[in-house]
Amino acid sequence: MKTRIRQIRKNADLTQEAFAQRLGIKRNTVTTYETTNKIPMDSIITSICREFNVNEEWLRTGHGEMYCNSDSDDDFQTVMEEIGVKDPKARQTILDYWHLSSSDKELFWRFVDRFVKK
Repeated sequence: MKTRIRQIRKNADLTQEAFAQRLGIKRNTVTTYETTNKIPMDSIITSICREFNVNEEWLRTGHGEMYCNSDSDDDFQTVMEEIGVKDPKARQTILDYWHLSSSDKELFWRFVDRFVKK
């Protein structure tokens, strides 16, 4: 499992410190998981799988695909949950957009299309 945990971290291009922060654990705990045969608690395994979209069977056993195949609806739900908790400005912007009239939404998207093209 230690090799798989390291692979997840490296694929995410994170230091041990950044990986630990994403999981709410200490850096030396990540070091222990990556360099010894100590198995993380089930709650840590669940957190790794959820945070990095990793297949739990693969993480535990090495069998199956590394990443979960989530559909776009699941991805959207996950993003919205993350925004709701971690990004209050984005959350408020989405709520403000939701309350716009149809014509204002159309105007907004014309602006975005013009802005993105430049």
